[in-house]
Amino acid sequence: MKFINYAMATALACLAVMTSAHAETLPSNAIEAVNVAQQGNEIALRIDLKEALASPPPGFSVANPAKIALDFQSTANGLGKNSQVFNQGDLRSMNVVQVGDRTRVVLNLVRNMNYKTRLDGKALYGTLSPIERLTESAAQRTTRFAEESLVGTKHAVNDVIFRRGKDGEGRV
Repeated sequence: MKFINYAMATALACLAVMTSAHAETLPSNAIEAVNVAQQGNEIALRIDLKEALASPPPGFSVANPAKIALDFQSTANGLGKNSQVFNQGDLRSMNVVQVGDRTRVVLNLVRNMNYKTRLDGKALYGTLSPIERLTESAAQRTTRFAEESLVGTKHAVNDVIFRRGKDGEGRV
């Protein structure tokens, strides 16, 4: 009888430890809704959360295929689904992946876009805007800073063209 009581007490103690350890890893926040609307050439994004965030989530973008990812710490996926199709401008769809107490929201884009985020209460607002490109006519234009008679032709700069490389780097 003592062995059964000891075994039961040990099992209950292990269960209590596992339950408390599991409770520590449960996310304290949740993503409850995601809304998207096109506004001119920009896309407005609103992510509603259960609790307000202390700071905007860190994020990064991927060039090929074009994506933007936002990482929410101590946040669960409360949407009830892992993907959603939008087809709003250059925003095609969204994937939501939860691992432990972290949730990553991935925005799948048609092309690379700039993004800005801001917090307002329990909502995270995001704006996706096109990346401004230098037009070919502007790149071909030459600007003169001094008359040719003032600058010797031996050491004169005739033309400077700025372009983007295949990885987005600036090239002269």
